[in-house]
Amino acid sequence: QGGTLTQRREVAFALTGARAVEHWDHGREALDLHDAVGHIEALLALRGARSTVRTVAGNHLSLHPGQCASILADDEHVGTVGVLHPARARALDLPLGVVLAVLDFELAFRATLPQYTAVSRFPATRRDLSIVVDEAVTADALRAAINEAAGAVLQTLRIFDIYRGKGIDSGRKSVSFGLILQDSSRTLNDDEADAVTAAVIARIKQEFDGAIRE
Repeated sequence: QGGTLTQRREVAFALTGARAVEHWDHGREALDLHDAVGHIEALLALRGARSTVRTVAGNHLSLHPGQCASILADDEHVGTVGVLHPARARALDLPLGVVLAVLDFELAFRATLPQYTAVSRFPATRRDLSIVVDEAVTADALRAAINEAAGAVLQTLRIFDIYRGKGIDSGRKSVSFGLILQDSSRTLNDDEADAVTAAVIARIKQEFDGAIRE
């Protein structure tokens, strides 16, 4: 702009093919957008524990409409990820479903110094929830609601499955979360862990009209 050449360092990668090497005990599911987002979240974990990373719907001429997302780190746009547009894939003689990602190196890896946190000597407990919501509800929105409803005892929140198909109404999906609960001063009993789970379920029903998949 204005006759000035601006250069920036970027990190980019592409994913295609099967998620795992062919083996008798699993299928040959293809790598998809969720795999790419998982890799990006792992990379951006280098920013430090206090950093928050999320995705929001995005648009890019080279990417598939509806399968493109902006990567936000602490609410700052640091990159884009999405499935290569079918027309572009055909023009380049590439298979359909190739996932592309690009990150601004300086913005994406702006790290903060780690800070000491005492490790609890009390055991953690886990609760798994499979939440059925409309397709339009994002995983980040669900994460935010669960974090707020569960409170300080929620130490880790993981997505371990996204399911669409038999038993799930058209236009809805099931997102499965693993909640790791732990208190720093005492052992949580089952009633307390169940109360946290109930608070999460109530929040999901109220905010997203969600249901729990049995």
